[in-house]
Amino acid sequence: MALQPTISLYQDSADSEVLIAAQNLGVNRDGRWLIKDVNLELRRGEILSVIGPNGGGKSTLINVLAGITESTTGEVKQAEDLVLGYVPQQFTLPKSLPMRVKDFLNQTRCLLTDSRLEQLIDELGLGELQDRSMHALSGGERQRVLLARALKQNPGVLLLDEPMQGIDLESQQLLHQLIRSWPKDQRSAVVIVSHDIEWVMAGTEHVICINQHLCCEGVPEQLSENPVFHTLFGAPRVHYTHRHQCDHEHH
Repeated sequence: MALQPTISLYQDSADSEVLIAAQNLGVNRDGRWLIKDVNLELRRGEILSVIGPNGGGKSTLINVLAGITESTTGEVKQAEDLVLGYVPQQFTLPKSLPMRVKDFLNQTRCLLTDSRLEQLIDELGLGELQDRSMHALSGGERQRVLLARALKQNPGVLLLDEPMQGIDLESQQLLHQLIRSWPKDQRSAVVIVSHDIEWVMAGTEHVICINQHLCCEGVPEQLSENPVFHTLFGAPRVHYTHRHQCDHEHH
């Protein structure tokens, strides 16, 4: 399948297998396009960041990739037997459903070895939280539990919808560290929606900007000379060149 331009550091490596390929994705609700004509490829070992303005369709895109939202146009193709892990932007457990952390985690099948699962729990600082109620957790603790639950499945692709939103600095650092290391350790890939432009530029290999359609994309070193990027995010912190022009009007 021939897709529109994508950039990956892994195209010449043994780990260059395409795990997800999306072509001409569009979601229309009540006559309004939430996203339109979006193309992308995600390769094994890659961390793909999705950035863009509020209301630009970032969550819609990741929900389509996760199979939560049905696209109006286009298609998503996955590698055979691909396992997806998903961490939503917001998660609330009904107060009428009391549950300990370990019970919540045990609801998901574990495809990691016992030693790797133990390491994951330790890396996320969840050892002391196992007997705590899910309702008693802070926002950062809850996000760490949600990430552990997704990673227990040893997903080929981990989909994260703004996992750092509203959480404490310590939890942000823990999650960032794990997200950076996971694709290489487990030969998987990550798609992360983020508003943290500084981390996106430092911590990911491939960035796409969504404002209903794909405005621009590239490796971080390529984006700062793009006028669309300047308009949306201000003066760049680093210099790079960009090869994709956007004629979309931003309001």
